Amino acid sequence: MARPRGSVWTEQEEQQLLELKKQHMTNAEIAEKIGRSPSGVKSKLERLHHSIVRPEYWTEEEEKRLIELRKVGLSYQDIADQTNRSKWAIKDRCSRLGLTIAKASLTHRDLEKIHELHDKGVSARQISKQLKRSPKVVSRTIKEYQAAKESVEARKNEMPRVYKTEARMPSAQELLTISDGRLSEDVRAAYQQVLTQASTVEMVLYTLYKTPKQLRPLSIEDAAIKLVRLIGKGPEYFHARREWRISDWFKHLVTISEEELP
Repeated sequence: MARPRGSVWTEQEEQQLLELKKQHMTNAEIAEKIGRSPSGVKSKLERLHHSIVRPEYWTEEEEKRLIELRKVGLSYQDIADQTNRSKWAIKDRCSRLGLTIAKASLTHRDLEKIHELHDKGVSARQISKQLKRSPKVVSRTIKEYQAAKESVEARKNEMPRVYKTEARMPSAQELLTISDGRLSEDVRAAYQQVLTQASTVEMVLYTLYKTPKQLRPLSIEDAAIKLVRLIGKGPEYFHARREWRISDWFKHLVTISEEELP
């Protein structure tokens, strides 16, 4: 008579199971003999790494394949389905190779591509095949992206941006008018450069703040540190880039090296 589903295996039962398997008995025969279900016997054999579906020996090619699949975020079961190994054998090998945690390792370019294809109506499964990424990772990324977009739209509708015009810095032309033309051209040009520098820093950090955290190309803290250090290059550095869009500044801050900073 089979035991209740989920009952714990004793050490004696495990030893008996292994001995019967060495006698080349089928899972059904073992199940009948020890009072377990065939599925329970099969599951226990896999957990004990004694499944006879595949040998325990791993070739170099198999390990390379395992590493590739694990690095793109596939679960133990996903890999088992693709490699004809048991889930427990995959888990054990990953542990031996130090691959116990699946890392999706999506780059900023991957995220941009996923968002772009999703906006065009491409399904998550098709995106995962095109980028060779786990369907689960792609689906999760799309859900987070969609939630972030909805959150941004909700904030726009509920909390319209209020501009404090009374605190706005006057433009160079306004300053010239206020001073009755007494400012020299050099002073006016220098003021315009400082104004460009200040407004650039403000807009970059403000845009990052309004961007959902998972969609930011870099953190607000990193951007602030780099911008403050770039101020050391002088206002001319920012004024020369006054035509840049915010996206251009994002790319610049992401790629600029430590050696290029003052």
